[in-house]
Amino acid sequence: IDNRIPREPLNGVDGKAEASAATGNRERAGAAMVEGGNDRFALHADVFDRDTDDVRVPIELGCEKPGSPGLSRRICNSASHTRGGAVGGTAFFDRGYLGLSASTYRSDYGTVAEDDVTIGMRSNRYALDGMWRFGAGPLE
Repeated sequence: IDNRIPREPLNGVDGKAEASAATGNRERAGAAMVEGGNDRFALHADVFDRDTDDVRVPIELGCEKPGSPGLSRRICNSASHTRGGAVGGTAFFDRGYLGLSASTYRSDYGTVAEDDVTIGMRSNRYALDGMWRFGAGPLE
């Protein structure tokens, strides 16, 4: 549950940010999220990006990828770039809520089994969520 469609009212604005790095694959990554709202409306937005180079290893390995050195201390074609984000919002009523969100995910990465194959994965997602509370009884 990622709160891209807020299910409870939010009062005020809140946010988070993160940055990270790694040495084995020269990873650089960052993410940010902000949410805000009141008793009637709530909004959510998030974004992330992660970029890696080929993974470093202690021995020289061969590589047949065009433009790459023939021998290297890296696992050929193991680099990746992943990014995405989302925006969502909810309207709250006396007996429930109705919200929607849109998100995207993009990932370009090599396959270490084949030096010259790169995969470009794409995903777009749209969601609608709501709840109506009956006046009495155990059902929602």
